[in-house]
Amino acid sequence: MNEEMQSQFDPKTALEYARMCGRLKKTKRTGWVYRKVLNPESVAEHSWRVASLAFLLIGTNINVSRCVELAVAHDLSEALVGDIAPMDNVSKEEKRRLEDEAMLQISNSVRGADGFSDAMTRMFNEYEERYTEEGQAVKDLDLLEMIIQADEYERENVSTDGKTLNLQEFFDSTGVERFKNERIKGIAIELHRQRVERLKNETVITSSSDSSTFEKLDLRDRQFVKDYVDKSVDVDVEDISNVVYALRLKDREQ
Repeated sequence: MNEEMQSQFDPKTALEYARMCGRLKKTKRTGWVYRKVLNPESVAEHSWRVASLAFLLIGTNINVSRCVELAVAHDLSEALVGDIAPMDNVSKEEKRRLEDEAMLQISNSVRGADGFSDAMTRMFNEYEERYTEEGQAVKDLDLLEMIIQADEYERENVSTDGKTLNLQEFFDSTGVERFKNERIKGIAIELHRQRVERLKNETVITSSSDSSTFEKLDLRDRQFVKDYVDKSVDVDVEDISNVVYALRLKDREQ
């Protein structure tokens, strides 16, 4: 009788697992928090885009369905241990030990689900150890998603302390040589190229706007001017800055 009870699927523990996964929606990505990004993404948001990026591998010899599984599972341990970043000064060995223990707890959390524990453990190890093409591809996608997000934060240029966001270190640590999958590497190369071009344009705008109306604008308005100039032809930075500044003055008078 006891054996029969143990083998039955337990909805209560399934709900506990669901709530455990839900913690990732509230767990902020530590690297962005340390860099004072305003409203940084959660681990769940990161994992969702990693899984979505896996569809870019359709048409290759990679098992895309497996990649989606690995992407969803790859940061599940952070529901228990949090997002451990390099700046936390935790060794790779200790980080892996903590995450292994967390995954063991997660894998054993649902009672009566045949194969659940083994499947969860295999997915985590396949991603961490990258002994399959799919494991390596998802690691590449994890890195790609990070620098895409860094580029987006730089473009938005909104920080908690009002300073200009410069996330160069994330790009320095994620050079194209780190990508093993050729399709993903090609996307990373294009992102690096676009960012270099964007920074050149921003340098031109900033240098041409010293001691000007542009400098009087707040960060959000400066970003608006930069974006407007980037998308327009024969538009003067100072002219647009003057219009925006005049509108802001009018708003304050009302």
